[in-house]
Amino acid sequence: MQRSEYIGNFLEQIDCNSLLEKVKLEQGDKRSILGVKENVTWVSPDYNDAKRQMYETWEKAGYAEDGGSVEWINLYGGIHFDYDIVLKFSELVDATSHSCWVSQMPVGKCAPWHWDVNKDYDSIKNNPKMVRYSFFIDKPEPGKVFVINDEAHHMREQGSVYKWKKWDDWHLGFNCGLSEKFLFHFIGYSNT
Repeated sequence: MQRSEYIGNFLEQIDCNSLLEKVKLEQGDKRSILGVKENVTWVSPDYNDAKRQMYETWEKAGYAEDGGSVEWINLYGGIHFDYDIVLKFSELVDATSHSCWVSQMPVGKCAPWHWDVNKDYDSIKNNPKMVRYSFFIDKPEPGKVFVINDEAHHMREQGSVYKWKKWDDWHLGFNCGLSEKFLFHFIGYSNT
């Protein structure tokens, strides 16, 4: 089953290389298995159960509590890079941003099977206007992989944009390449 749809290439509209230069200078919000474990009490019972399930699944699979291979860094529009990029992307996909970030993954690290939700997940999870896009801002390199459910994205052309079929689908990413991996994530409300 197709989990995402190719929308086009935005390399001419958004300067991916300048964006990469900027985020590489930032510290960002480091994520690990410990963060998933610690954040299981701050939303709703459904969300907390899902987070607990995610953590327990990772733990059962053998991901180490000391960090091990689970690590990524989130860099947010308006904090770690210019919010004008978020606005430009919003215009290109005709959607209003709910959340937007660049994930940075060091070499040898991964974000195991998970789903991205936030504090207001219960109020938006069934909204038919919710959309999600992945924008491949990095140049293609062997070993930098992103998977939406059972659909793998590897060696995607820089600037490629994919719209998810289900905005809150389970996914994963890993970097067994030779340099850091970067991916632009956009969750928003369709304007159409």
